[in-house]
Amino acid sequence: YKIYSDVQKGFSLEYPGNWISKETAYGVSFSRGSKVFGEFKVDIFDRDRIKELCQGLYRNRDCDAMSAAFPLYTTKEFGEDFLNSKASSNSDELIESLNSHNYMIDSEQAVTIVYSESGKINRIVGLMHHGIGYEFTYSSYEDNFNNEGKIMDRIFNSIDFMS
Repeated sequence: YKIYSDVQKGFSLEYPGNWISKETAYGVSFSRGSKVFGEFKVDIFDRDRIKELCQGLYRNRDCDAMSAAFPLYTTKEFGEDFLNSKASSNSDELIESLNSHNYMIDSEQAVTIVYSESGKINRIVGLMHHGIGYEFTYSSYEDNFNNEGKIMDRIFNSIDFMS
């Protein structure tokens, strides 16, 4: 395993040594880089990103007020407003509805949701940490998802916040 650490993004984690890390517009992704699909993504939501999403999706809402209120969201509110809508708009089937029983991230309670999409299963673990929303997603093909439990759990359990 390798360690990914980024002070600006505010976290570190372990990922398989043969995977490739790649910076994205709103976070970072880790993948096998081969035909065997397995991917772990981190998307980060701050005030600016929330305002941008709001303006693109909700033309009738007060996006300034929404982005100003976002840092005060609880983890549950983040899950209900963002993770639920992402799963319902992208999913073929909801496998596990939003709950807060499965994961702790760096000793903080997180919310999870699991859904299938185009032959893949996605487990999203999300939480608010110091006014920033973190969305951690593990994706794999349906026929391989359950075999990847140890890798998935190790990545999720290794996440540490730097503040």
